Amino acid sequence: MIAALCASAFASSDADELRDEFRRAEMERHAAWAASATALKRIPVHEPVYDVTSYEIDITPEQADSSITGSVLVRAQSLVDTLSSLQLDLTDTLQVDSITGSAASYVHMADLITITLDRTYTTGEEVDLTVYYSGKPRPFARRYGLNWGHNGLQPVIHSYVEPFFANYWWPCKDVPWDKADSCRVAITVPDSLYAVSNGVLADSSAAGPGHTKYEWITRHPISTYLVSIAISNYTTVHDEYESIGGETVPLRNYVYPEDVSIAEATFEGLPDYMAHAESLFGAYPFRDEKYGHAIVPGLGALEHNTVTTWGHRLLAFNGGFDNIVVHELAHQWWGDLVTCADWHDLWLNEGFASYVEALYRESRFGPDALASYMIGHEYHGGQPVYVSDIPDGGGLFTPAYTSAIYGKGAWALHMLRYEIGDDTFYAGLSRHKDEGVARGGIATTEQFQDAMETESGQDLDWFFDQWVYGSGTPRFQAYPFMTIAGDSVNIRIAQTGDRLFRLKFPIMAGDTTFVVETSDSLLQFAFAGSGIDDIALDYRNWLLDESFDSENDARLTIDESGARPKLLWEMKDPFFSGVYLFRADSADGPWRQMTLEPIMGRSGTYTIDRVTKTEYFAMRSISDNMPGFWTSLSRTVTNREPSHIDLDSGDEPGAPTSNPYVVSDNGEYRIRFDLPEPTAVTIQIYNIAGRLVREVASGRSFGAGFDREVVWDGKNNLNSPVVPGVYFVRFEAGGFEATRKFVAIK
Repeated sequence: MIAALCASAFASSDADELRDEFRRAEMERHAAWAASATALKRIPVHEPVYDVTSYEIDITPEQADSSITGSVLVRAQSLVDTLSSLQLDLTDTLQVDSITGSAASYVHMADLITITLDRTYTTGEEVDLTVYYSGKPRPFARRYGLNWGHNGLQPVIHSYVEPFFANYWWPCKDVPWDKADSCRVAITVPDSLYAVSNGVLADSSAAGPGHTKYEWITRHPISTYLVSIAISNYTTVHDEYESIGGETVPLRNYVYPEDVSIAEATFEGLPDYMAHAESLFGAYPFRDEKYGHAIVPGLGALEHNTVTTWGHRLLAFNGGFDNIVVHELAHQWWGDLVTCADWHDLWLNEGFASYVEALYRESRFGPDALASYMIGHEYHGGQPVYVSDIPDGGGLFTPAYTSAIYGKGAWALHMLRYEIGDDTFYAGLSRHKDEGVARGGIATTEQFQDAMETESGQDLDWFFDQWVYGSGTPRFQAYPFMTIAGDSVNIRIAQTGDRLFRLKFPIMAGDTTFVVETSDSLLQFAFAGSGIDDIALDYRNWLLDESFDSENDARLTIDESGARPKLLWEMKDPFFSGVYLFRADSADGPWRQMTLEPIMGRSGTYTIDRVTKTEYFAMRSISDNMPGFWTSLSRTVTNREPSHIDLDSGDEPGAPTSNPYVVSDNGEYRIRFDLPEPTAVTIQIYNIAGRLVREVASGRSFGAGFDREVVWDGKNNLNSPVVPGVYFVRFEAGGFEATRKFVAIK
């Protein structure tokens, strides 16, 4: 299921705009649905006393009054020796007309059908129940259940039930962990309409005057939330894909007749995406049935087995390849073939599908594209990947949870891959898939961990405790020092967050890359040579961290309110003991040392003469613990106008705390941000050493609104292209400051 999309490094600007609109619209809509619910939805819970083996659904929707009549044959097997009653889920907005088969009596209340059986069944005995029901199904919070809409004058009816709202249109055991081994769905509609469901079309036949019954069947295990219907005046767009096993997979997209051309463009990359997924995870699991999409109103997408429900407005998203197509296709392995056993483990569906988006970028554009794409999935908040307390209603797909489940879930896989290595990681995924299928197509986080531990031979408790069950991400202060003589470099890295993380990440120095593994709060590395600019911490972005900030880089300010301007500095880390000050006529230098000896102290002021021309000032910090070394030049300040730059204001109420984010676009970098009110914006690019590379906006005025943009051409102040690597964008607006890491690629 897509509830949010991430920043795309290679999408066109039009695709970026639609992606961002999709992200905002989906999040706002989910939040509104959850807030507007008049009553909380009971989360279905069932004791494992019986196992559903098959469902046969027969339903007739009536567009005129939004009602349905139907029946569901439930075949089940007792798991205990004393099964005398069982329960099915069905919303109270629908009524049970009768139950036949193994039932003696029933009670329908509180969204449950409690059925007294005709006798006591022992372990392994089969129970058959047919529930006849009818009524006007009302979707929970106007979204979850059976939806009634239009495309122009044509009706559109479709199901959208994740996580636990299948019982809002048919009676079932509405939990993900009890998959039916097969499911038949028969839908009777007017002859002018076409009805789509999971699996293959077994039959279509006349069903009274002016009506046709379409019978679909899937013979693969399926969870209730993945059972789908979609009805409209569909035209079928046909294609085929040859699977790695040699089978021909039917590709079928069910679209409105007027949208055939744009649908063909939207889904033209599907064979390529499927080949990529098969290369990583094995043959498409439902190749004996089909894969495709059924178009419905809106922007949403949901990964029903063999036929993804696809929002009509997403048909415009056809910029050569499509993250959403890749995401929903990935769910056929991770979510449909192997499904989270409980909603606590939803990241096993959504984090996996989100990471496949990044893996596709890596396969097409290389490792730098993977690094850039993962930046768009970063999440540093307090919600763990694993959801301990499942929210009621539709809350699981609101922003309070999705950023962790989708984004940090993808990051957990990314970091696990780096921790245990590519070969072991993919072998672990294969084991996880095979063991999940052997369990009936379900998996828990614990079982996924077991598979990875078996393949790696490692105890991964620490990793899952830290990255899946735990919250937060590490934060660092990185201080690159170089000898005053300029012949060697020393980097000091300190963890400065609320807790200590166990870490593994690469550092690239010149042409050499080495791996850091540590649980220490303080690290120090020495390199021969003078190239601070050639050192990249967390090369290619394998660690989910808030940043490798350089604290001294944000502490030089200038105060021109008095008769003579003053330079002011403050360094909170006691490691520092003093500074050298420098001045220049240009932000690019050359820099002139202002004093022969350092000015001692972690804070201080230095008075300068007022001049009529613009001058630039910077500092280098020193430490008594590292004699003969100083830091690279700090960020610069200028005396061009009286100001006092407050660089430690923190997040003020209403400040744009999500700002900025960076989107790579054919060698340029679009720096985007939201503003709650009109203000002046300054944006600067720094390299990993904390040196200013380019100031791309200086006090530039912007109006309030979403997705304001400044474009950086990827060049430094000398108009030369920057080298690929990790950079930081520093953003200042209306008293708000933020620094974001991104990867510049070729």
